[in-house]
Amino acid sequence: MNHAYVDAHTNGIEKALSAAECFSSISSIAAETGLEIEDIETFYQWFNATQKTVTVFSQGVNQSVCGTDKVNSILNCHLATGRIGQPGSTPFSITGQPNAMGGREVGGLANTLAAHLEFGNDAHTDLLKTFWDSPQVATKPGLKAVDMFDAIERGDIKAVWIMATNPVVSLPDSKRIRTILDNCPLVVVSDCMEHTDTMQFANVKLPAQGWSEKSGTVTNSERRISRQRRLLPTPGQGMPDWWIVCEVAKRMGFDRAFTYRSEVDIFNEYVAQTALGNKQGEPTKRKLNLEAFGELSNEEYQHLAPIQWPHTLDHEVKERIFSNGQFSTSDSRACFVPVAHQSLADKQTSTFNMRLLTGRLRDQWHTMTRTGLSASLNALDIEPYVLVHPDDAKSHHIADGQLVQITSRSGQQIFKARISTDVSIGQCFVPIHWSETHSNGGKPNTLIAPKIDPISGQPEFKAAAINLQAIKTPFSMLLATVNPQSTQTLNRLKPIHWVKQTVDGGYVYHLYFEAVPVNLLNDLAPQLFGSNHSSLLSSNTKSRSGIIYTNKKPNAAYVLFDAQFAACQPDIAQLLASSFDDVDIHAFLSGELSVRSPTICTCKQVKQEDIEIAFLEEGACSVEKICEMTQAGTGCGNCVSEVGRCVNQLLIDTPFKDDCIGG
Repeated sequence: MNHAYVDAHTNGIEKALSAAECFSSISSIAAETGLEIEDIETFYQWFNATQKTVTVFSQGVNQSVCGTDKVNSILNCHLATGRIGQPGSTPFSITGQPNAMGGREVGGLANTLAAHLEFGNDAHTDLLKTFWDSPQVATKPGLKAVDMFDAIERGDIKAVWIMATNPVVSLPDSKRIRTILDNCPLVVVSDCMEHTDTMQFANVKLPAQGWSEKSGTVTNSERRISRQRRLLPTPGQGMPDWWIVCEVAKRMGFDRAFTYRSEVDIFNEYVAQTALGNKQGEPTKRKLNLEAFGELSNEEYQHLAPIQWPHTLDHEVKERIFSNGQFSTSDSRACFVPVAHQSLADKQTSTFNMRLLTGRLRDQWHTMTRTGLSASLNALDIEPYVLVHPDDAKSHHIADGQLVQITSRSGQQIFKARISTDVSIGQCFVPIHWSETHSNGGKPNTLIAPKIDPISGQPEFKAAAINLQAIKTPFSMLLATVNPQSTQTLNRLKPIHWVKQTVDGGYVYHLYFEAVPVNLLNDLAPQLFGSNHSSLLSSNTKSRSGIIYTNKKPNAAYVLFDAQFAACQPDIAQLLASSFDDVDIHAFLSGELSVRSPTICTCKQVKQEDIEIAFLEEGACSVEKICEMTQAGTGCGNCVSEVGRCVNQLLIDTPFKDDCIGG
């Protein structure tokens, strides 16, 4: 502990230490966490001996019923050692959104006002009343997301306006969220995408601009404000969010308060707000201050270079704040927060004996409303999957690639199993991205109970208690169509599970059946295209396939096969990529259309076969050498782990090679 720093710059260390007393021994921490005593001791020794310590944390810490306590624990450790605001030595929250800092600065949370002004502070409220010449302003926090939907369910809220988010997918207990929106008297949705799970409940749809069509500013994690300039023209009737809000406000009778002509007017107002009551010695002084910018002209705003706050008239901008031990409290001293350990909210039982972790994938963003439209981003992880440790897979009789039903106290969903040591025994991992738009399963938030942190409002997304059960699907179908098919059409085919994949030239649907429905193939074309169709058919001992024509033009293809022959099925997506070239059609129907190698590196378009060639024919037996030869992993770098998995599998499958380079 840095006693000098604690004495000079903090308050409350005694209470914080007292609260942590129950975990004063290594053995008590090991018993609670399941970590090895030796590993905990090593970590503590490293932390104690290493002055330059950065604690990087994100949703794994935040998304918990005690996420706020976890963050306070991290801050307590850094305050106790004086490692805060120093080069290479600080806590570092990796936010979930690229403009999360900017959203907080302008009051984009339910429990904050703009410009770091706070609810519950009468002086802050008075500043805004005067600034806006408004006798009435909000004086208490609004409702966070889960609480808001509880209020809609009770009937306390009868109209909701949803902007730039997809709560039907992203909130816990998502089946319940669907029911709540379905019963809400008025649902307004602003979005740049017409087809989302939330948009289907909208009474009013407002077309908004997408990210690359917007003009404004964003703020990153080092407090640097940058101009975001339009990259693309806005299609259709899309408009900026600020313009939509202003026009609605005017029609509600607030014309005088919403006279903004462009985003520069809004930025100038925000700059003025950051200077309110923000002089040295004023009780409402805050770190966030942009008064040096005053009133920018339109031209000055358009050419605004990236800037870091605070940026005042009389002080030079400093790269770091808190480095001098001065904090944003009444006495400028940081406050330790006593933290008591809490166990997980969703308890394990003999029935729900596994833990479910959720998270993101490299190639997808949130609920796939946009990234789901990209063929290249959907080439690697085609289907919603669950990572299962080999020991758990064995005890649950789950094979790699088999469908698995995950059941929790809140619901059940189907995923495809991937057996992997990337997860610990007793834990599973599923990605968060798939929605009703892309699959009838694979939606993890259906499994999550709406239990939240009482302060942050964050749900416990990372620790649901679940049960695994293998599902036998002896028959599968690949269906390739030029145009997307509705969920109703797919469900009428009666698969137990289906997934939509965007590919070049159209869509491939992966359908799984517990038994082949009677007349499935006879009914397929009429279900897709009505009566105006014809077909070319083919069958062999391993599969039955066909090309469906409408107006004498190929529009779809399918192959129905026994699950044991899945690995030798043709890459049906090639038919769409070639616009149903005659040669490809012949190869497909004769069973000779080759399987296309999956893309491992999206940035450099490196396929698995490129890695195999480098390994088998060019002697590259290490990840480093393969990346050098193929350029995989030299873009964003996120695929290096995928390259590693390919190399590990090749090393297992291939006899010892004496020509290895870099092995």
